[in-house]
Amino acid sequence: MLSQISNTETILPNATFFNESFSLKFNFNKSLDQDFLNEYYGPNLDFAKKMFSVFLESTPVDISKLTEAIEKSDFSNIVAIAHKIKNNFTWVGLSAIGIQMGEIERLAKNSDRNIAQPYSYFLESYISHLRIIKSDYIGMCEYLNS
Repeated sequence: MLSQISNTETILPNATFFNESFSLKFNFNKSLDQDFLNEYYGPNLDFAKKMFSVFLESTPVDISKLTEAIEKSDFSNIVAIAHKIKNNFTWVGLSAIGIQMGEIERLAKNSDRNIAQPYSYFLESYISHLRIIKSDYIGMCEYLNS
């Protein structure tokens, strides 16, 4: 068995071993929290793919609603939406952006009208990482279909 592992490691340098059998490991984008993603999803890439899919489908809708609530200074709605989506960022390896959303939630709870600037920073971060999430989702689909 050891000689098989050594040969496999030479042929498949990115192999990760589970229960004495090997399985190639999907490599998440380095901009994402790879430690969290690998620890949380482990070898269950189907579950990761589902979570990324849910994020890509629901988050833009929620962001649109949040933008509207911020434009109207509807603090109770801001709190509800921000609370709903902040953890979604963690599930796709963007915990730092989730923390930004938590700050927006905190500001809204205090009816702080200075919410526009932190929200602008959040949107920049979100938009710049959305392409990465889409790319990793496509990569997972291709990886699982290969």
